Amino acid sequence: MWQEVDLFAILPNLVVFALVAIVPGYFWTLAFYPEKNSLDRLERFAFSMVFSITFTPMLVLVENVIFRIPVNFFSVATTTLVLFIISLLIYLVRTERISAPKFVNRLFPRVKKEDSVKIVPKLF
Repeated sequence: MWQEVDLFAILPNLVVFALVAIVPGYFWTLAFYPEKNSLDRLERFAFSMVFSITFTPMLVLVENVIFRIPVNFFSVATTTLVLFIISLLIYLVRTERISAPKFVNRLFPRVKKEDSVKIVPKLF
């Protein structure tokens, strides 16, 4: 009934799960809520899971239906990477870490660098 589980065999799967189910959503929370006081850690983690689980499959489905891109490892990895890069760029523009044209500021209001969340949070 019980089987032995090799933890080293599970570790790569956990890393891939974290990269697909948490990281893109975390950067979307940074893009949408860059202020320090806008979300606490638990809310930010919950939103990261929701955004990742929502945006990645939705974009993969749109790519498949509209552009006829097959769903495979490469297409999902590329979609995850594109979502990550777009959200990171929005965060960097909003927190004045990189400059952008004026019309972008109307779409993404700026937040002072001092008032923004760090990209890598302190765990403790």
